[in-house]
Amino acid sequence: MLPRQAEYQQKIDLMNIGIRSEFEEDSAVDVMDNDVAFKLPDGSINDGYLLKDGVHLNYKGSTKLAANLKWNVK
Repeated sequence: MLPRQAEYQQKIDLMNIGIRSEFEEDSAVDVMDNDVAFKLPDGSINDGYLLKDGVHLNYKGSTKLAANLKWNVK
């Protein structure tokens, strides 16, 4: 789960709650919360990881997400 700019965050939070509740008892599924990894120390979103649309990850954001998921990307 990733943060988004303020205008989208409330809808994203609701979807994330639904995803978590759907899989909370399924031991085969791990839901990773990446929210903190994409925020600044003051809690604001580091928009340096987002495209101009404020929703999708740019290359730097995608690379960070891949590292968080421990994906070996070349």
